[in-house]
Amino acid sequence: MAVAAENIGNVAIIAGAAPQSATVDARRRARARSRAPLAQFWKTTALVIAGLVTLGALLVASTGVIWVSIQEKEPGGTQLRLAVPAILVPVGLKFVPGDVWREPAARAQQWMPVIKAVADELPQCPDATFVAVRSRGEWVNIAKHGPSMVVDVEDNAGDSVHVSFPVYLLGSVAHQLELASAPH
Repeated sequence: MAVAAENIGNVAIIAGAAPQSATVDARRRARARSRAPLAQFWKTTALVIAGLVTLGALLVASTGVIWVSIQEKEPGGTQLRLAVPAILVPVGLKFVPGDVWREPAARAQQWMPVIKAVADELPQCPDATFVAVRSRGEWVNIAKHGPSMVVDVEDNAGDSVHVSFPVYLLGSVAHQLELASAPH
């Protein structure tokens, strides 16, 4: 009996009918072919996302980071550490309405040549401390370290604020002040 079933299978193959396993394999291949465009879409999407993340990381690395650290020493006090890509400042300044800039620009107008000269020359200056004030319980330090300006403040309670930002941002703010003070 086993021989007869085997012979029927061979006859079916010879006659052109495919056995059950060949039909299943053909369906699997067809399903795999129909999924190929979807798989290609996801591969392409993953590649684009990886490229954008890499580009974003390179942009942040090349433009710098603004670091803000606030610490209150009292129990339950604030401890905040914030890192913001520096490129957001010049981009964000473009979206500040003009009327917000009018008063600061008017006050800075007489100092604009000095502000522009400092903003232009500060990146080439060697590291230096510009302000160092120590009094009873308070300490303020403003310095340039490498490509960054660093502002440190500490009071008698031990609370402290640390801000570090790329020097070139001074030029971006000076440029925005200059644009706001220009006659329209």
